[in-house]
Parts: sequence; structure tokens; C-alpha cells
Amino acid sequence: MLRPVVLLVLLLGLHGAAFAQAPAQVDIAAKQVASLFVASCVRHVGAPDALRDWAAKIGLVTLPDPGQAGFLKGAPGKVYDASNPAGKYVLVSLDDGGCLVLAEAVNTAELLRATEAALAQAKITASLENEHIDPAPAHMRHRTYRAGANQAEAGGRGMTLVISFGPGKPDQAMLSAAAR
Repeated sequence: MLRPVVLLVLLLGLHGAAFAQAPAQVDIAAKQVASLFVASCVRHVGAPDALRDWAAKIGLVTLPDPGQAGFLKGAPGKVYDASNPAGKYVLVSLDDGGCLVLAEAVNTAELLRATEAALAQAKITASLENEHIDPAPAHMRHRTYRAGANQAEAGGRGMTLVISFGPGKPDQAMLSAAAR
């Protein structure tokens, strides 16, 4: 999978600097990102065709070729615009089954709470394995979880989930899932 920091920098480059949002707006964005992540990446981890079928079913549109190339950086996959009035979001489906959701502006505390709650509601057991600060660029923080699905809908797959965020007011974020 592509390095999280590279994709987050690309998100900022394609959409400009994080836009000013009211505190309530970034809380809503955090909840939406968490829900999008669980519904897309977590539910379809390791199954890019199923993820892409789901994206088409809910009406996500693929980015134009320059946007695809900018986010994929040569990796095979598809990139979708999942933006709505609450925020700018991108869904990246890699051909190797990896998946990423990027958000331009979120409240990190709410994102972490909402993601853990959405995982629990989906009956996904997630254990925090590691949290660290990436010294370059810009002191990004990464939380790595080992997770497993307890329900047949998610295929009982084991997965690694990473939530990367910061720095900023509000923070940018990227959530990624990869099958183990």
C-alpha cells in the first residue's frame, strides 16, 4: 500500500488547504468519515471488486484521470469522490485489496471515538497495537489496530487498520484497511 503521508499530502494538494469549518461541522465530518470507512474499506477489505460494486451502487463517481493518477502514484486502483456538504472525502480502492478514506478537515478526537464506535457497532473487534508520531512530514500521528470481523457479512477476515491524522486546525485524516 502507499505510504499514508504521501496520500494525505496529495489530498491537500488536489483540494487546497483545509477549509475553515465551524466546530460542529468538523464533528459531523469525523462521524461521516468513520461511517464511510467502515461501510467501504472495512466491509470490503481484500475484495476490491466488491468495494467498487458498492461504490457504484451508492453513486460515488470516479475522479478524472489526473486525480486518479495523483492519488494512486502508479499503483493500480480506482479513486472515488465521496464529498458531500459536510466535507471533502476521497475513497481509494487499490487492486491489491487495500483501501483508504481521506478527509480534508475533521475533529480528530471525534474521529477516533466515532471510528471505534462504528467498528463496535459493525461487530468488528479492534485492538490498538501501536500509536506513533511520524517525524516527517509535519508530525503526522498514526494509530494502528489489529482487527477481526465477527460477522459473516465481513467474511470473518483479519485486517490491519490505520488511522493517520494531523496536523492542523482542523486536522486532515486518512483511514486505511488491509487484509492480514
